[in-house]
Amino acid sequence: MDDQWIERLRCPGTHQPMRMAGPEEIDSLNGRIASGQCMNRAGKKIASPVEAGLLTADGNLFYPVTSGIPILLVEEAIDFTSAKNA
Repeated sequence: MDDQWIERLRCPGTHQPMRMAGPEEIDSLNGRIASGQCMNRAGKKIASPVEAGLLTADGNLFYPVTSGIPILLVEEAIDFTSAKNA
């Protein structure tokens, strides 16, 4: 995704700026997904690993990017702080 486009994005829930998640953040989240302990904000268990994602500026919410398309729906967001601390 284009960096200038990402700079314009805002979290639909908190209106914070967003950034692309780095490889370590993706690996950490995919480890939680593999262990079956990861859910989105709608309460749905995440079954498949993520390929990419966007994080809010405070690092609390992760929005998956699927086939290059960011899924910017609040209910699809993952509480990244809980995911990395659990």
